[in-house]
Amino acid sequence: MKVVTFGEIMLRLEPEGYFRFVQVDKMTSTFGGGEANVAVSLANYGLDAYYVTKLPKHEIGQAAINSLRRYGVNTSCIVRGGERVGIYYNERGASQRGSKCIYDRAHSSIAEAKPEDIINMPKVSFKSVKDLMCVVHGALKNAFGAGAGDVDEFDENYIPIGDYHIIKSRKPIDSKITGCIRENECAKYNSFGKKKYSIIRVYKAISIDENQRTAMIRDGLTFSEVQDEKGIQFDGNVNINIISDIDDKKSGFYIVAYDFNKEPIALQDLIKKKYSNDVALELCLSIARIVKEFHSMEMPIYLRNLNYNCVYVCERNDKYEPSIINLDYAKISSDEYGTVISSVRGAQNVAKQMALMKYTAPEVRAALMN
Repeated sequence: MKVVTFGEIMLRLEPEGYFRFVQVDKMTSTFGGGEANVAVSLANYGLDAYYVTKLPKHEIGQAAINSLRRYGVNTSCIVRGGERVGIYYNERGASQRGSKCIYDRAHSSIAEAKPEDIINMPKVSFKSVKDLMCVVHGALKNAFGAGAGDVDEFDENYIPIGDYHIIKSRKPIDSKITGCIRENECAKYNSFGKKKYSIIRVYKAISIDENQRTAMIRDGLTFSEVQDEKGIQFDGNVNINIISDIDDKKSGFYIVAYDFNKEPIALQDLIKKKYSNDVALELCLSIARIVKEFHSMEMPIYLRNLNYNCVYVCERNDKYEPSIINLDYAKISSDEYGTVISSVRGAQNVAKQMALMKYTAPEVRAALMN
């Protein structure tokens, strides 16, 4: 089993015995840190333990690495750079006097590290992360004495995806056609605490065939293309965000988020509610108007698989505004991800020519064939 810990290892300075800081003129030095201590313990139990951090290239940074290596911790993913190692001073308590710890860690290498610095992380599978979260969930549940009815059982489908927090997760009705394994209703918060809503569709990359792959690429390209078009998707009510690219081999998943300005309701859920015929008619007309706008573009886009799972509805000013996601379409274009229409038209032209040729003299027909 491989375990990866990430954190800050610091130089620990401590007076001998139970002397106080003001009573000594020398201190003993060791290295420590919560995550580093866990890595050492796991390595002692025989697990494949990695420690990830950033340390300076000078001798103190090397001494910190050596202190991990002696216990069998894998340090190959530690990044070198920066100016200093964080320090903490520890004074042991005695009797009724408590221990005291003073930190001096500002501007340490890891404190000033950037995300792009950590480029050599060991590969960890989704299954490993899922199993670990399941264990932690169970441990916390037991630690706080929660009864079976107080806390839900661990469900991998509710693991947050990036900044997105999952509210509801389900298997989509079009999974056999599109290869989508989960569809999640999510909430996302910005730095001001403002809530945005999203629909996230998750596909297992290895299960995507060439036709599905082409449809997904078309979907992303079309959202970018129609973003500034008036009358489509209610003028920016929904935008696409590719979380994990279809060709990202590290992830193993293709994950796409459709971000809404208002809370979306799946059309399949909305039709279960009781509303007037006038509302139903207006909703149908709104969907028809969107489809018409797609068809009326300079480069027409013809939707060919429109079902409930493609339509989400937002309520605004007591009106329902639909938006179409998961755009499966045929588009008149000559590029790689363009269309099936051009092929159909080509086949039709060939059929017409063949039909005409049977009324053509053999010598003319031979000349045409050449």
